Amino acid sequence: MPNKYNIQAKRQELDGLIRDRAWNTFRNKYTKLSYPQDNKHNAQICKAIAECRNRHTTHRTLLHAVCDVQCGQPPADVIALIASSCTRSLFTQDSEQKLPLHIAILRGAGIDTIRALLESVPKDIDQYSKENMLLCQDSTGSTPLLLAVKMSASTNNDDIIKYLVNQDATGSSLIPPGNSRKKKHQKPVSVPLKYVAARETLYVDGGLESPQDLLHFILVKTFRAKLRHVMEKCYHSDRNCYVINENDDTKVCLSQAAILCYDLFGSSKLASSILSAIIRNELFHSQQRLNHHRDFGGNSTLHIACLSGITKYDQVLRLGQRQTSYGINSEDCTLMEYLIKSSMDSFTLFIARNDAGDIPLHCAIRTGKDCIHIRQLIEALEQSAMICTGNGELPIHLAIKSGSAQNVIILLWKAHPDAALIKDESTGMYLFQLASSSQIETRSLNHLSRKCKKQNLEKVADYTTELQQLSLSYFFLRERPEVISFFR
Repeated sequence: MPNKYNIQAKRQELDGLIRDRAWNTFRNKYTKLSYPQDNKHNAQICKAIAECRNRHTTHRTLLHAVCDVQCGQPPADVIALIASSCTRSLFTQDSEQKLPLHIAILRGAGIDTIRALLESVPKDIDQYSKENMLLCQDSTGSTPLLLAVKMSASTNNDDIIKYLVNQDATGSSLIPPGNSRKKKHQKPVSVPLKYVAARETLYVDGGLESPQDLLHFILVKTFRAKLRHVMEKCYHSDRNCYVINENDDTKVCLSQAAILCYDLFGSSKLASSILSAIIRNELFHSQQRLNHHRDFGGNSTLHIACLSGITKYDQVLRLGQRQTSYGINSEDCTLMEYLIKSSMDSFTLFIARNDAGDIPLHCAIRTGKDCIHIRQLIEALEQSAMICTGNGELPIHLAIKSGSAQNVIILLWKAHPDAALIKDESTGMYLFQLASSSQIETRSLNHLSRKCKKQNLEKVADYTTELQQLSLSYFFLRERPEVISFFR
């Protein structure tokens, strides 16, 4: 077992060499400590020195100190030398939960230093992986990529940002962890796209034409990561049809990318301005018409709009030729209105299925779109309410099982009343049975109970009619009582 005081003395000596930027002397000292490399005692000494935390520098390890140089940057071979003797030092956090990678980015290190840190990660140890390093958050909740993007406004580090993005195979560092919907009293989750888009707002029409521009690059990469995340959430991991294996970013439609990432831009106003610029300048894929391009999962642009995380599109897109950004033109409208209007020349787009067998209406129900969007899709083509999903579910069956709002369910029933007499193939239940076993009934009754408690007890009887209206199973039985004869 190495002597603790001897280790601390050697660590202080190496810290002095780092402060003086005496990298040649540092190499010689550290190499002598580890020579010969097959000596188990020497390996333990080097590992102990690398893991030794200096109490006077916020408990940082030797690798933290190397990456924390103020002027210049540490040589890549020095980083590799320390990492080879102690892999764990790459993943050790200081008192502010920062990795050496965080420190290097904060100090404005070059691409060689960042590459040396990531290339030192072993490939055969699961607990020490590049993904774990790239997703590690400091005390402010910033990943290394998010930290680099925040600093991009003051430093020219676009090459580092692109390198970090390309090293993340799944793109998890580009999207919010877990549920991206903002809850009450919860700070909004920051993502790289928000900061890059805000940096490009002064010239929003620029930064999109060339794939080499940072906004274009981040938007495409975020789209690929978000698409995979959305598909796994909607169709679960056992569905193989949405495994995105293609690496050709030129096949990504910019309008689809902006729509799916609409909720990641930080504000709907910024997102709509970027989307408007894409549509006005016809920057969508291969100069095709907006709705005719299919992505990796067979989704049209209408599918993508229905799958995005936005519940209701109420921001007006500034479309058409315009001399100024002020005022509203006759062509200006919301996103869903524009997509439906541009699809009216081809009704097949409303019943076109993606690789999972869903039409846009099914996608809108799965993601909990507002009733106004469901109504717009049905009014555009009423027969879409009669088309089953790839699993044989009618839209109203899917709405009940997905926990949709009651006004959405009633709207789907009015478009297809005979659905009350049709069994759901996956469960073998009729509508009134599905409704009675769904969470919608429980929520409605709990809401009514709370409402009665707040009012005078004499008014409880006044809510009897409301209780019957809220009961969907009662509603379906009242409207189509002949379904009872099927059980005789």
